[in-house]
Amino acid sequence: MDQSAIRIGAKYSNPTSRYGGVRVVDAIVTRANGLRAVVWCRSGAGTGHTHGVSLLATFARWARQEEAMSADDLTKHELRAKTQAEARVRFGGEVAKMLSTTT
Repeated sequence: MDQSAIRIGAKYSNPTSRYGGVRVVDAIVTRANGLRAVVWCRSGAGTGHTHGVSLLATFARWARQEEAMSADDLTKHELRAKTQAEARVRFGGEVAKMLSTTT
């Protein structure tokens, strides 16, 4: 999938047996090194990680197709996105300062 097609609040799937699953994109962030990354959460049951952060390019290679969001998916996504946005406002300055002194 093209990187520009990945968007916040969308659900993507990969039907392969090795890397299969369905993930909802909660945020797209820029890392301290300038690379863009996707904050995602697994939708539904499955094995493996329940949430994570992947480089945008890596996520785009993983994603095979966009799926329709259920009302439950949308409600959960909105709560996660709101919580993450509040944390970035509250702690973002401190994190940026810490990263600038350690990298």
